[in-house]
Amino acid sequence: MSYEIKFDGYVTEVKNFTWGVTAKVIHSVRALNAKGEWETASKEYVDCVFAVGTVIEENTRVTVTGKASKLGAYLSKDGTPKATLKISNATFTPIVGNVTPISTEPDLLPF
Repeated sequence: MSYEIKFDGYVTEVKNFTWGVTAKVIHSVRALNAKGEWETASKEYVDCVFAVGTVIEENTRVTVTGKASKLGAYLSKDGTPKATLKISNATFTPIVGNVTPISTEPDLLPF
């Protein structure tokens, strides 16, 4: 069984191969804090596989749609357990508007 997933994220690490194009897309999980303000609770790193010839640029915000194909787990540098998700047969739509990339460093992303 596969699940179709759709999410907004920030494109990093685009790589072209003979079998397709891969990109790591960072999605921020937002939550209300005790003061009632929205803040980034965590960041999810999603590995996406696009068709051969797909042109997707780093440092852009996109909506990705595709099929969840693989889950993974690892320990971060500080020993915290993390999870990864791989999306296959992915397509994307650029998000246009007031999004100005500030940095490719995960802690400094604008969303």
